Amino acid sequence: NFNTQLPGFINIREKQIARELKIQGFINNVTGSFTSSVGVVQKPDRWRETVSINIGTNLLTATTFNTRVTMLPRSYEYCRTYWPDDTQTGTPKYYADYDYNNFVFVPTPDTTYPFEINYWQLLQPLDASNQTNWLTEYAPNALLHGTLVEAFNYLKNPEQAASWAQAYDRDISGLANEDIQKILDRAQKRTTS
Repeated sequence: NFNTQLPGFINIREKQIARELKIQGFINNVTGSFTSSVGVVQKPDRWRETVSINIGTNLLTATTFNTRVTMLPRSYEYCRTYWPDDTQTGTPKYYADYDYNNFVFVPTPDTTYPFEINYWQLLQPLDASNQTNWLTEYAPNALLHGTLVEAFNYLKNPEQAASWAQAYDRDISGLANEDIQKILDRAQKRTTS
């Protein structure tokens, strides 16, 4: 019975790590185009949280959409108040979560503007057909130690679970600190005299 639970332990910990870390390995971008007169757009596969959305507009030229404009996030209620008639169209300016699987954009797009969505994602889960993902490549210790926490909790062994939890916490802290270092400009680091 324990062996049949192992894939579940791994899957639980993959989701836990995605909730705890907002680092480079969990960010993704997708591009697409609006459908004219359709303001509700499906969110990307394995979407967790939106970082930003931009659309291509034709501000500089009349024929291409090569000027990017960042859309502004708003509440669903704000979007519906701002643009109450879905049949009226224009250049989208705001977006909101319509539900967990969809966005709503207002004004309703009047043409097929290209868009780019930058978002935090759940990784492709590990299973029999998918043996690797970002965690197995770049953070195998965190995945292993987190999975061992799940396993020892299942086995009702709190001492071993606590021991592996300490190792897991160190791994997560290290990954978060490593990502912060990528963001900092080395020329701006303080030196001690």
